This record gives sequence, structure tokens and C-alpha cells, in this order.
Amino acid sequence: MSISACSQAPKHPVEDHSQTKAAGHHKDFNPEVFKKKFETYITKEAALTPQEAAIVLPLFHEMKTQQRNIQGIIHRACKRANEPSLSEKDAAIIFKEVIRLQKQSNNLENAYYERMAKVVSKQKVLHIMKAEHQFSRYIFRKMAAQK
Repeated sequence: MSISACSQAPKHPVEDHSQTKAAGHHKDFNPEVFKKKFETYITKEAALTPQEAAIVLPLFHEMKTQQRNIQGIIHRACKRANEPSLSEKDAAIIFKEVIRLQKQSNNLENAYYERMAKVVSKQKVLHIMKAEHQFSRYIFRKMAAQK
């Protein structure tokens, strides 16, 4: 079952809209405030105890940091597709690398969710996944509406 299949309409996790724009897109963006709102939302929606949150949320942030690093590599690789001199052979190499990196990111995510499931129930891990999806979707919609 996909995460989106588990999701329902977001419950407006962020009330202060000045903090919803991504870094670099708004001079008032404060990553620490954003992180705190994210953690509060996840903790509430997944019904995490303070002890569970203290263990699970750092794992979650660690996972996302590693995934962002992988996504940066993917982004740089895909930018090469715009080079007029890119041969089909080079495109095939980049294509394989992008697929490999996407699999690496998925495997990383699976491994972290398994680690989280050793700390909290699998049901709570599913709630964390759902809450993260809702939070991200809400933020994306708010950012899109402000353009």
C-alpha cells in the first residue's frame, strides 16, 4: 500500500504561513521553527510519547538528510540531460545512475523505517509516514498558493 493510499486531507499542520516557504525562497524562513512545527505535528499525529519522539525524530531527520544528499546528486545528474552535446551513450549511463540512486534512496528509507519499528510499533511508524506525507503536502500547497 502506498503512503498516499493511507493519507487523508491534512489537518493544517502549520498555522504560521510565514514559516512555510522553503529555504532560500523567503527571507523570513526559519529552519528551526519549521523543524519544531514538523516535529510537533508528527509527534501529535503519530501519538508518540516524548521518549519515543526523542529517539524516532532524530532517526527521521537523519534519513531525510541522507535522502536530500542523494536527491542532490540525482538533480545534478539530470541537469546534464540538457547539455546539447550529450550522447545517447552518456544519457544511458546517467539514466542507470539515476535509477541506482533512486533505489538507494528507497532502500535507505526502508532501512530507517525498520529501525524506527524497533523503537515504536509498526502502527506508529505507519502514522509517522502518513503524518509526514500530510505535512509535506500541506506545505507544498501553501507554497504553490503563495506564488
